[in-house]
Amino acid sequence: MALSKMKKRIDDIPSRAQTKLLYDHFRPQYELAQARISRQLRKLLNDEGLNATFKIRVKTFDSYFNKILKQFNEERDPVVIQDLIGIRIITSFIGDLDQIKRILVNNFNVVEIEEKGENRKAYEFGYDSIHLLIRLPDGIVKGKMPYTEPCCEIQLRTKLQDAWAEVEHELIYKSDDSPLNKPLKRKLASLNASLTLSDMIFQEIREHQRERQERDEKRRQTLQEKIDTMEGIQDIVKIDQSVPDDNEASIEDISNGSLDKLLFEALDAHSQHHYSKALRYYSFILNAKPEDQVCSIISNHRGMVYFVQSEYEKAIQDFTRAVQTNPRNYRAYYNRGHAYRMLKMYDRALEDFDHAIEVDATQPQAYLGRAQVCCEIEDYVQAVQNCHKALNVEPKFEPAKRFLQVVKAKIF
Repeated sequence: MALSKMKKRIDDIPSRAQTKLLYDHFRPQYELAQARISRQLRKLLNDEGLNATFKIRVKTFDSYFNKILKQFNEERDPVVIQDLIGIRIITSFIGDLDQIKRILVNNFNVVEIEEKGENRKAYEFGYDSIHLLIRLPDGIVKGKMPYTEPCCEIQLRTKLQDAWAEVEHELIYKSDDSPLNKPLKRKLASLNASLTLSDMIFQEIREHQRERQERDEKRRQTLQEKIDTMEGIQDIVKIDQSVPDDNEASIEDISNGSLDKLLFEALDAHSQHHYSKALRYYSFILNAKPEDQVCSIISNHRGMVYFVQSEYEKAIQDFTRAVQTNPRNYRAYYNRGHAYRMLKMYDRALEDFDHAIEVDATQPQAYLGRAQVCCEIEDYVQAVQNCHKALNVEPKFEPAKRFLQVVKAKIF
């Protein structure tokens, strides 16, 4: 570089003292801007049902000024700092990262997206993070700090990615200039690979749980549809949507000695409304005399199949076995209550809904069950009160909202 040009660059370097005065003047505005954006982000994530931890910071003066000096030294033109405000969003699962990125893109003016580590080869491991640069809303900061753009950097990481990044920063970037030896590098790479694999396994477990919950919800919805269908009408013909399959494998072939595999087949058949098939599988598992916890779950599921087929006495027998083998199985109490209700055994139904509430008072379905029984015995005041109790537990519980209107129409 020519001496005249070098002298110009040196002369352009700002005064630390004067820059500090400006920094101290503007920092409160940037802190308020950061707080406002953080609140907005938390609300957006909460609305989507996403749990995340936030780490927020405004660059310290030393960090800010040193970055200015570094850019001067690198002959950057212009010298500009875009990450004076930094927000890190840390979630438990990899699958949440893309969802959060989508929320940011849809709600902010995103200037840049950089996915750290995406260009590494499959066998390489290192720093992983999603960095987004968003532009601050107009007017959120009056004036601006020298050498800055009105932006905020948002980093998205899993908890394990964040842990790795923090440790790596301490071990590498804050160490002396001596290069790490190869064995230590291999150990760090191995550790990062283990964390990356753990992230993937956590995500797989979560997806499996969600699939199971969706199947459970589908089975409960089928039972609820049956209950709704029975409102104010006589019994209906038995339902069996089984699909015969001459090539269907035997239970022994499917289970192959594994009740876990057979249980999966049973739950899948139940969710698909193949009730005869589900009954055979559930019965086979129960005949194998599983431990009490499993027996309670399977008895409850088989009872749900009998219920949908209008075989209420058989359903009650299974729900009874479910609560005998696990007295904390509130779903079995709740289901048995509806079976008694279908048989117009209202006192027994109310007792079971009370038992379900005693075990878990946070489930709105049992309060709704009580409301439905009270309505049928024309105790409309109690029916309304129980609807309100259900909505107190879960304000968005639509079945309780709808039934409350039904009861009010009977009163007025």
